[in-house]
Amino acid sequence: MLQECESRFQFWDAVGIDCEWRPSLGRFRKSKISLFQLASEDCVYLIDLLNLDDQEVSRFMLKLFGSQDIIKIGYQFDTDIKQISRTYPEMNGKLDLVNYVELLEMDATVTSYFLNQDPKIGIN
Repeated sequence: MLQECESRFQFWDAVGIDCEWRPSLGRFRKSKISLFQLASEDCVYLIDLLNLDDQEVSRFMLKLFGSQDIIKIGYQFDTDIKQISRTYPEMNGKLDLVNYVELLEMDATVTSYFLNQDPKIGIN
């Protein structure tokens, strides 16, 4: 699965990225990323990371996140990056997120703009 995805992502201009994991209910119980989601303009990948080799996943993620050629789009990337580093400790400190768009910041900017433009607009 990762090889097929990697062979296609060299042609992508942009990709949406999201990670899913089970919430941790305790301080000492840390959840691993279970689902890695990628979406380009022509395909979507839902990758079950629990059933893949950790070294293969690490190599794939380092290549994807480090690519200058692909714009990575996500919401709260910092949370996903921290969880990736917890799940794959060999990537800790090596995972550089380059050429990305943080939708949380964009959402805050757009919301702030419209709230300042029209006092009738509010957030409930």
